[in-house]
Amino acid sequence: MYRLFKLVVSLVVIIGSLFTLVLVYFKLTYDTNELRPTLQKIAVDSGFQVKIDGEIDVTVFPHLGLGMNLIEWKFSEGSYISADRLSLTADWGVLFSFLRSSIRTQSNQWITDPASIDVIDNVHLVNAKVHTQSKPWSKLSLSHIQLKVDNISGRGKTFPVELEITILERLKLNITTSLGLDIPSQILKIPNFEIESQLGNIEGQTLIDGVSGAITGNLEISNINLLGLTEILKLHFPQFSIPKMRGERSLRSIGATAEFDFIASETAHLDVALIIDGQPLGFNLVSDALNQDLQILLSAKSFNLGNYFPKVEGTEQKMTEGQYSILLSPLAPLIMWPGATQIEIDLEQLRMDEFEISNVYANFSSFGSIIQLNTLNADLFGGYADLTGLINLQKNIPRSEFKINLNTINLASMLPAIAGKSDTSGSLSMDLDIAFSGIDLENVLNSAVGSGEVSVMQPLYSEINLEQTLCSAVTFLGGSRSSKKWPTGTLLQDLSAELEVQSGSLMVRELISGTENIDLHLHGAVDIRSRDYQFLLKARLKDPSNAQDSCFNKLSKNSQDIPFTCRGNMSAMSPPICFPDIDVLGGVIKNKVLSDLLRKLSDL
Repeated sequence: MYRLFKLVVSLVVIIGSLFTLVLVYFKLTYDTNELRPTLQKIAVDSGFQVKIDGEIDVTVFPHLGLGMNLIEWKFSEGSYISADRLSLTADWGVLFSFLRSSIRTQSNQWITDPASIDVIDNVHLVNAKVHTQSKPWSKLSLSHIQLKVDNISGRGKTFPVELEITILERLKLNITTSLGLDIPSQILKIPNFEIESQLGNIEGQTLIDGVSGAITGNLEISNINLLGLTEILKLHFPQFSIPKMRGERSLRSIGATAEFDFIASETAHLDVALIIDGQPLGFNLVSDALNQDLQILLSAKSFNLGNYFPKVEGTEQKMTEGQYSILLSPLAPLIMWPGATQIEIDLEQLRMDEFEISNVYANFSSFGSIIQLNTLNADLFGGYADLTGLINLQKNIPRSEFKINLNTINLASMLPAIAGKSDTSGSLSMDLDIAFSGIDLENVLNSAVGSGEVSVMQPLYSEINLEQTLCSAVTFLGGSRSSKKWPTGTLLQDLSAELEVQSGSLMVRELISGTENIDLHLHGAVDIRSRDYQFLLKARLKDPSNAQDSCFNKLSKNSQDIPFTCRGNMSAMSPPICFPDIDVLGGVIKNKVLSDLLRKLSDL
């Protein structure tokens, strides 16, 4: 038995020695560069081209290795992978096992054991570059790629992977991970991975089950500079440009922790705790691909949205269609999902510049390119608002329709917040139906059409007293001077009016109100773009008997409308300029020097 064992050992040593001598002879006598045509033909048969400009070298000890310098793979016009060097190392023991278990078919294809990937022990890629371009706007450039994969295994044993890559010549990523690839079970484990860059870090773990199609894992994202990322992207993809925002640090610090569970073509669950510039948000996604249902919930205790509005500096700056598209990107799930989608937004407090909105709830649903705003309601300025509508994205230019309802809004709180002035108080209620086309502000304003009603309870305008203004005009034209001590501002009766929106203007029609002594009718328009307004105000004395022995005594005999023209700007801090129609007023009081007085009044 001993002699037999000795014989077997000796035989193995002899065979090994002979094989080593053969390999050494091959290395010394065979020009490895003659492999170039063979490798290039294999590539062509596989559907792509390989160009090898550098040397090809083979090592046989201690491991079988193949190295190629200055290599390029071309997939299509304008798309290629190039590298200064690609090297592969094989394990001799695994190679023998692989050759023993392989069966050569008539089609010259190898049917191998699933674990045959173990043949390749190491893969190193030095200074590689990837360039793809399917369309002029969809090119991708990856450069300075360094890939190192060692101790490759297809039986579940983890092996390290190191990758350095530069995206679009600006964004450098360092990726370190370990992989556990079990080919027989079709399971890929990534127990840990870390992505480091100058714009933030990402780490996590995941598991992919190739049999069930399940993907589970978690992510932790820290300090992602989203604004910096868009600055890099817009150099190559102008459509990623976003306007400058009011918050100086907006979108510069994005963090998140996420847990996910996906089953291909079936279900998906995603729970994310977002932190946007220090503001926490909750995000939950549930999808059912079989029934094509998608549900998304966004929630937060408090969020300052005003920081993310476009900032206007100096002259008004126009945003491009691409910039508006970026701002509307939260609607992407509604648009891209092929089935029914529902999005809920629940915010306890939403801050908008100088004011706050509470109990914000929104519910969107969609199917295809039709987005339905089922409701958007909130408590604001002492009252509440409700909005419903429809967004039609079936055509190139979106079409939107909305119904707006405001109830008991405190004007004394609202106007300082949205217009920077506090000259009017009262309780506002409004119903407005409006429709428009496009997504940029200019197209929206130019195409907007709508109608509605507005009412204000207990309105008080603090800047001028209308009765005093009328009385002063009458006195100026020769009427009796009043000794009455006038209160500041005008306390009006409850007013109501009809509204119409057209071509960037808000028209006010049939506004009816009054003071203690005067009935008032008003109509006019506000230019929504410039916020300039002009109104025609008609005043009529209610009871001529109350005007005896007052500045109105000359109006008592001719109870007719006295028109006033009022001009101003909604954003201006100064009150409007109101002046009466001298022709009408002069006709009422029969003044003989009307023309001279008209010039004097016009100069005021």
